[in-house]
Amino acid sequence: MKLCFVCSAGGHFTEALRLYQDLECNGFFITFPSENLVGRKERIYRVVDVRRNPLRFFMAFFQILFILLKEGVDVVISTGAGLAVPACYIGKIMGKKVVHLEIGCNVTRPSFSGRLIYHIADLFIVEWKGLLKYYPKAKYGGLLI
Repeated sequence: MKLCFVCSAGGHFTEALRLYQDLECNGFFITFPSENLVGRKERIYRVVDVRRNPLRFFMAFFQILFILLKEGVDVVISTGAGLAVPACYIGKIMGKKVVHLEIGCNVTRPSFSGRLIYHIADLFIVEWKGLLKYYPKAKYGGLLI
């Protein structure tokens, strides 16, 4: 089974990396370019940073579509922000399983990407029990890190 981890750089990437390492899986990452990623041994595709800009979103959409078609993934796993929304929707349209983790930085309120992905996710996991009131079908998973 091939997994695609999609996330923003920084904390979102750190949590996705931890999950990737714990699963010891066949997978790769889609994220934004970042100095923190230089020299990493994992397979990482870097796409344009969307920053809620329609033109950049359009560009990232097609970059992600190309990557997912090329790689033939089975599951798209997101830890949120920027790229999560287009990647999860593309994955869902392609008939892939979509998993979203609402990560630790969102303690009391749903994230923007979480609100958009919740309704299409096959599995939606929250790290904080308080978020279950916003996401009644979610599973509580506790902290990843």
